[in-house]
Amino acid sequence: MKSLNFVSSRVFAPLIVLVSIVSTAVYAHQGATGVVKARMDMMKEVALSMKQLGQIVKGQEDFNKVQVQQAADIISSHAVKLVELFPEGSSQKPSEAALAIWERRTEFDAIFDEMKVSAERISQSAEIATKGDELDVDFKILAETCSACHKLYRIKK
Repeated sequence: MKSLNFVSSRVFAPLIVLVSIVSTAVYAHQGATGVVKARMDMMKEVALSMKQLGQIVKGQEDFNKVQVQQAADIISSHAVKLVELFPEGSSQKPSEAALAIWERRTEFDAIFDEMKVSAERISQSAEIATKGDELDVDFKILAETCSACHKLYRIKK
């Protein structure tokens, strides 16, 4: 019975976390349309990819080169697309985009450039890595781009 509880907790705990994340994102996206919804949806995909990478880097999930590269590729390709999803005048609710995006557009765009480069570096590093923790430095650099952007350009809820 003890092993059944262990298996259950390993299966259901991540499921509960995922349901919480998705339901929170659904609530946050209520009423979003057009370009605001598109970027919120894309950011949600980036967040899920970052979560997956973080779990692999921390050893909470087994290292899998293909999974790492797929997650990194999603982040890299979304970094390119996301820049286009912040046209002037798209800060209406439920957007969390701060006006600083349009006041300092060059710096904002540069963060997405760094995000793309950092995600590509993780994908390349995964080619020779044998364990998730070998990607730790690259992952921290990527995570710092997310943090910097949210700190400067996202309205706190």
